[in-house]
Amino acid sequence: MSLKIVGGSSKGRLLKAPKSPLIRPARASVRQAIFNILPSVEGNLVLDLYAGSGAVGLEALSRGAKAATFVDSGFEAITLLKENLKRLNFSHLAHLLKKEVCTAIRMCHKMKKTYDLIFIDPPYDKGLVNKTLACLQRHPIFHPMTQIIIERSPREKINLTESFKLVDERQYGQTIISFLGV
Repeated sequence: MSLKIVGGSSKGRLLKAPKSPLIRPARASVRQAIFNILPSVEGNLVLDLYAGSGAVGLEALSRGAKAATFVDSGFEAITLLKENLKRLNFSHLAHLLKKEVCTAIRMCHKMKKTYDLIFIDPPYDKGLVNKTLACLQRHPIFHPMTQIIIERSPREKINLTESFKLVDERQYGQTIISFLGV
């Protein structure tokens, strides 16, 4: 599988693709759609949860994000992320957390970190979208202008709470992209 950055300063650069079927990078067409819908990400602090290959967070860095924190609990994902950060020369803009997502969110909350963009792209159909949103609600690492972007299966519904509101939603094949505001 060929995995390329689709926009920004690293447009066209190849990323190392995962060998494991457990890592499902966001397709180029989906990443392009996300960044076409978002206003500029320049200067944003980005949190990429369930980062896998890092394709979404790397796309944000390529488009001018100030820094990105990548969270994944898998050894292969962290190894792949390190290689992709080196390939694009973005290591100095990244922080890697090899942790379970809710543990990482709690840790960021304790350190009083907030993010402008939070990407949530868990394995499909595992009930992780709502677990992650509940964790974010308990440990807010967002501010009033934060945008949360969720990539999910059409079979997994979002349970919105008073903390989050659905701003936009688009379907691309078997992928739904949900844009939430806080």
